[in-house]
Amino acid sequence: MKKLILALFAASGIAAAFNMYSIKASAERLYPSGEEISYNKLKVGDVFYEDVEDSEPLIYRVVKTATKKKPGIEIEVAGINQNYDWSQKNPKYFDRNNISINIDYESMEEYAPYTIIGIADNAFKDDKTICGFDTSLTHIRYVGKSAFEGCTNLRRFDSYKYLTTFRDRAFYGCEQLNKFYLNSNTLKKIGSDALNNTSSIIRVDTYGMSTKEASKINKLFKKAGAKKVYFSMDDPKKENKKTKIPDESDAMIKLSKGETFTAGEFSYRVVKPATKKHRGEVEITGFSPSATTFELEHIDPWPYVDHIGYERYDIVGVAANAFKDNQTITYAMFADCNIRYIGKSAFEGCSQLKDVSFARTKELKSIKEKAFYGCTSLNNIWIEANKLNHIGKEAFGNIQQKAKVTIQNMSDKQFSKLKQLIKKAGVKKAKFQRKTK
Repeated sequence: MKKLILALFAASGIAAAFNMYSIKASAERLYPSGEEISYNKLKVGDVFYEDVEDSEPLIYRVVKTATKKKPGIEIEVAGINQNYDWSQKNPKYFDRNNISINIDYESMEEYAPYTIIGIADNAFKDDKTICGFDTSLTHIRYVGKSAFEGCTNLRRFDSYKYLTTFRDRAFYGCEQLNKFYLNSNTLKKIGSDALNNTSSIIRVDTYGMSTKEASKINKLFKKAGAKKVYFSMDDPKKENKKTKIPDESDAMIKLSKGETFTAGEFSYRVVKPATKKHRGEVEITGFSPSATTFELEHIDPWPYVDHIGYERYDIVGVAANAFKDNQTITYAMFADCNIRYIGKSAFEGCSQLKDVSFARTKELKSIKEKAFYGCTSLNNIWIEANKLNHIGKEAFGNIQQKAKVTIQNMSDKQFSKLKQLIKKAGVKKAKFQRKTK
């Protein structure tokens, strides 16, 4: 994909790497003193942190120094940096009481002489602010004893292919912890009480794992104190004979038609109940109380509800009046999803809404009356929906009259029909653009 520009950027890429490396050479400070130190002066046991812009609020401990044969310095994550300058985080999108840690693989491993091999014993014990922890792409092999014990706000932990061990009480008392992501079948040992007093239901998302391997993980989780575990398997290995493992149907919450619930940033209403054999359907009715500032600005639903107990519900529509008169939404994207309809007045009066996209929205059939009426800032509409055959009266009334409407991958007949429907729905002077792949 990038072959044409590799040659052009090779030199600059190498220069950038060395530049980053040189920055790293003077970007460490000992903790807690704040004394500046060069990486090649670090000793085993030293605790330090990055003094670079936009770094994670973490401290690291040196486990093994470099040698001639192995120039990399092995370090472990040791906890939260209490010297961290939180003002560099944009308060509009950052909640100090709900921190999601994503270890900076590029600056700590790719462009620096470090290999992050683990999370230290007691590293985050009793922290109440961390809600998610992602070790993806790092070389983390272990989660230390009591590393996250008592982290009552922690809800998710993601790992990569090197992780082998959760030590004793690693996640003990993480009462909201209900999701793990395991990239491969490397986790072989989980210590005593490592998962005791966690959420009553834990979902394990896997990638490239067989059911037999997942079954072993299930046993390890249970032995370590997890109450109920089930698996959501992405790209599983091919097997001649599959091992029975618990899946989403075993954790399904039974709901009747018309019942409502919240999950993530949205609230939902059941359109069609789910069963163990058949998927159910829901429509979005608005934002949930837990929606973040960023989520309140961007509508971008999944094809299904991705929360424990509700995964068997496909999101098929946006209810009438769902976001009517909302003044925070700036962008609505319905891409690669199961949305079939946008309800009457669903976004009416959303005066800050500027862009709406229905990219690869294969099931969309209807945009109902006044769905986007009065979205006075709406200037860009993208439609790629071959089944769309109904746009209600004034669905796009009182928006930017010269709005740009891009229609992609439709036949001449479909393009002509959709163009007339959109004009009739209120955008008489729209600038239409047709695209094909």
